Amino acid sequence: MKRKSLFIIISVTMLISIGLLAVFCTRQHHIEHITISASTSRSFAIMSDNTLWTWGFNVITSSSIYSYNPLKKMDNVIAISSNHLHAMAITANGNLWAWGHNHHGELGSGVIGNRDEYVHEPIRVMRGVVAVSAGAYYTMAVKADGSLWGWGKNDFGQLGNGAIINHDGYVPESVPSPIYVMSDVTAVSAGVNHTMAIKTDGSLWGWGANWRGQLGDGTTICHTNPVHLMDNVTAVSVGYLHTLVICADGNLWTWGGNYSGQLGHGDIESHYSYNPKMIMSDVIAISAGHEHSTAITADGTLWVWGDNWRGQLGNVHLARNHTPAKIMDDVIAVSAGSRHTTAIRADGSLWEWGDNLPGSIFGDPTPAHIMDGARLP
Repeated sequence: MKRKSLFIIISVTMLISIGLLAVFCTRQHHIEHITISASTSRSFAIMSDNTLWTWGFNVITSSSIYSYNPLKKMDNVIAISSNHLHAMAITANGNLWAWGHNHHGELGSGVIGNRDEYVHEPIRVMRGVVAVSAGAYYTMAVKADGSLWGWGKNDFGQLGNGAIINHDGYVPESVPSPIYVMSDVTAVSAGVNHTMAIKTDGSLWGWGANWRGQLGDGTTICHTNPVHLMDNVTAVSVGYLHTLVICADGNLWTWGGNYSGQLGHGDIESHYSYNPKMIMSDVIAISAGHEHSTAITADGTLWVWGDNWRGQLGNVHLARNHTPAKIMDDVIAVSAGSRHTTAIRADGSLWEWGDNLPGSIFGDPTPAHIMDGARLP
């Protein structure tokens, strides 16, 4: 299949996933659709005609494990979120669709699938959905009335439903159907074992695993119910063990695990931070990958830091950055995947770098021009 120009709808977005997508700070509290997503070994993009395309690790059909060229997946899609082995899409009528791995009930279909089986065709999960975030083996979704719902893996209380943790420190069962969590939510970000949500009043709430301070409450205590953390928050993005937040004044705050420098504060001896630390100012967009972080400042500069062993920072030396480093100008959107990064520039060109080939020891650290024709926000 010949590589083709994809006319991707790129809106000023609020990321909701490990990563996995760009989070733009509009400094207002309203739902905005996610139209580009880099996740674990694959990417998604929505075109101008609302068709959804994907490339990389393939959970579309059972005939091929990897796709090196974009493949069409669905029509009438207005938002996309993906993580590890499953993906969620919202269509124009507000229906939420799911496909991929379902061993922990992360698709929300009411059943738990076998470990080695995948659902290749999208199945409808809910109606009236305006935002969705696919975490690692679980999913969070916001409905039009502001209610937040969750389902899937819940071993550390990442669904936020107050489940009882057993004597081993785990919640014993997954939840295969949507359950209500809280009201008045405008944004949610699902990670591996912890979740963050912003309410209409700008307050930030978090729950789930906290052994490296990823909830930012000054402790290492896990919470199975939402805990109030900060106010005046406009954007949030959750990685594996860390969290990124933009406040209304444009300041970027980070906390949690820092083994690869993903917090960006420059202290290479500190492997975690239990409390928020201010890293940068004038930030309008953020995206947290597995152990790397990205941010766009108001002048369109893209900054990256953290893990780089697959070249996900665009650093040809494959060295970690413990503080933000400039990589590109004129950027309007960014999405940090597990080990690769995708960015869109003001001229509509789409660029990617990092993990690329299956079985490769290292990825390609040089930003590569993938396609043109992205619609500007």
